[in-house]
Amino acid sequence: AEGGFRKRERGEPMDAANSLATSLEHHPPADVLSAPYLHQEFDPAAIEAMLALLTPARVITLHSSRCVAAAAPYREPWYNTPFGTAHISDETLERWAAASAEGGMLRLPDPNPFIPTDFGLVCDSAPGGAEALPRLPTRLLDEAGVELWHKTDATFRRPKTNMWMALQLSQAYATPLKVVMTSLFTRQLSDELTEFSYHAEVAGLHYRVQSSNGGLTILFGGYSHKLPALLQRVVSKLAAPDLAAERFAIQRDNVRRGYANFFKEAPYQHAVYLASVLLEVRRHHILDYYREVVESGSLDLDEYRAFVTGELLASSRMLALCHGNASAEQAGEMVAAARAAIGSKPLSCDERRECESMYRALVLPADSEVWVRQHPSTLPEDQRLLANADETNSAIEVFLQAGVDERPRTMLVEMLEQVLHKCAEQQLRTVEQLGYIVWCTSRFTYNTVGLRFIIQSAVASPTTLDERIEAFLETVPALLRDLSEVDFADYRQALVERKLEVDKKLRQETARYWHEMTPLQQYDFDRNERDAEAVRALTQPQLAAFWDATLSRASGVRRKASFQVFAPHLELPPPPDGVVCLDTIEAVQQFKKSLSAWPGVHEEGGGGDSLQS
Repeated sequence: AEGGFRKRERGEPMDAANSLATSLEHHPPADVLSAPYLHQEFDPAAIEAMLALLTPARVITLHSSRCVAAAAPYREPWYNTPFGTAHISDETLERWAAASAEGGMLRLPDPNPFIPTDFGLVCDSAPGGAEALPRLPTRLLDEAGVELWHKTDATFRRPKTNMWMALQLSQAYATPLKVVMTSLFTRQLSDELTEFSYHAEVAGLHYRVQSSNGGLTILFGGYSHKLPALLQRVVSKLAAPDLAAERFAIQRDNVRRGYANFFKEAPYQHAVYLASVLLEVRRHHILDYYREVVESGSLDLDEYRAFVTGELLASSRMLALCHGNASAEQAGEMVAAARAAIGSKPLSCDERRECESMYRALVLPADSEVWVRQHPSTLPEDQRLLANADETNSAIEVFLQAGVDERPRTMLVEMLEQVLHKCAEQQLRTVEQLGYIVWCTSRFTYNTVGLRFIIQSAVASPTTLDERIEAFLETVPALLRDLSEVDFADYRQALVERKLEVDKKLRQETARYWHEMTPLQQYDFDRNERDAEAVRALTQPQLAAFWDATLSRASGVRRKASFQVFAPHLELPPPPDGVVCLDTIEAVQQFKKSLSAWPGVHEEGGGGDSLQS
């Protein structure tokens, strides 16, 4: 508690104000900062009085499961969720009250092995002092099986370190079944790690294991002194998990419910998902994952265990970032310990190319619009049954693809977003009242960029929403032309300030560096400064010319896709003339085969700086 208070990081001013206001309701002003953290006195009598209240007669138990449906005869009025109540029998209470802690079933925990005692700062003992440390991450190791980047922090001056690792695994995304098993493994692994996760959390350490398209991501953070101990425990369990049958069944059900719940998400989220399915070169559909869990019966324990212990980690490539209160030597030691525990061989060149090939986006056609439409009448039966039949909203994402993410193209797209988003909200939400959710944002699909408009509406069909967005787009040339020099300069300066916003926490800076490393391995660690420099050079005529040449319908080369989700009560209209209309998952997958892909990050024309807009 003392370390948590003395060494805590600076937070957002708004969050601090909210926290202090809440604390003032419970503590005197003199203690308002420290009371939530510090234990000022030891009061055995108060502890005994509290423990005396923890008796079986005072207990309330909550059960949430399909297996208790028979005991839930009532319905709550808001979501129509079944529920029930029941008294605990006297016999059960007596049995609980007579229970004993003999035989070691209930005992005090062992001493916490993760409590830090060394709070020294590495930057203060660095050769040449903190001022001599590199400003950006440097690569310490680049071998077939591992790449390590490191930066010793001298800005936030906290005895904390973030060690983030991405394991490229060639089999993690090979088939929908393997995606499901990888996701299930991360859940079961986290479940097995709860044995010591509470101790780590109390000691100011945290970790997270998650699956991604390319493999596994393992994030460690907290006090530097005991971070290597936490890392060793986690990666050892990763390499030798228990995979108990009982926990497998529970986590498999959790995965199934997670996939099923996706189909009840808000319509605009489905529109965004449809865009990802079309635009990404390799993208399994979530319905395939659901079917693997529910219908095929192929997700059995034996095959799952064989995949996790024999195939998933057989070969890998580790991409790691160590950032914070750690020296280069300490960073190397942690990565070496992780590699030794995991024990996999390096990915082959072919496996690496296969992993990296998925991080590419498809080129939309310039000679015709593409509409991807989702309507209950065209959904597969299992997806239709999972969808929300009472949904009253429709949604759309209209996407204008600009090209590869490079300067100044991306800066021009973001400048358009800066200028247009409030105009779009004013026209489409306030004036036309199409819906509350009206957004104009940039969309990045790996190393490509474009401008998108998202609307969710209960009063207009997706076809009408597309028409209204197009009507707004027709006004853009005049909006850009009529901007005063002062207004344009204000928009430009606002974007510069957004780019140069200072990281307030170590984790924010780590996340910014990590985004440059994975999944695309661009390593543009000073991107924000270079972006800001490019934004300062933008001119109003340049922005107008970019719109006319790239994103305007009149250009003749506009690459547009419209992703439309229809509410169940609406009819699906006939496909418009001159539009490529894709109304099923199979149609989308077939159409993708006719498209070429934009260059990858490390291919010629794959990104960076360009003199062409």
